[in-house]
Amino acid sequence: MKKLSEEEEILYNLSECCYMCGREFTKKDYKVHDHDHSTGLFISAAHNSCNLRRRRQKYLKIFMHSGSRYDFHFIVKSLRTKDVKNLYILPYNMEHFRMIKFNSFMLLDSLAFLASSLAKLSDDLKISNHDYPLLRNSKLVQTNGIFDKEKFEMTLKKGFFCYEYW
Repeated sequence: MKKLSEEEEILYNLSECCYMCGREFTKKDYKVHDHDHSTGLFISAAHNSCNLRRRRQKYLKIFMHSGSRYDFHFIVKSLRTKDVKNLYILPYNMEHFRMIKFNSFMLLDSLAFLASSLAKLSDDLKISNHDYPLLRNSKLVQTNGIFDKEKFEMTLKKGFFCYEYW
């Protein structure tokens, strides 16, 4: 870890809660300096247990909706001409793949992780009492930096895409 600047040292000393979980520090779960292991830059104060759970991912996970039926076929065909190391494929059957893993990428079919249809899941989102704080603060539901209720409501619905448009 790189040496902390004055501002970072002050931030660390004044921190009373873990930036990851929001709970206060205790003698049992004490405060540590969390930092980026790639750059060595200080991030914030965290519980020792939270810091140990946060690990660098081995693979970049890329989710493709219904990828096993469409996109994965094109990707597999193109992989034979590229420099691919450690190719691993988890199939449904001989034609459809649940996952393709190579180099530092993991391509996953998002349909494999859904408990029911996308329409049913989007309907369940609307009737749940969750307030979606991360979504509300994202630029996805803002217009000119201000929360847009119409955009927010749209994100809680199943979208439609006209393939004939292209």
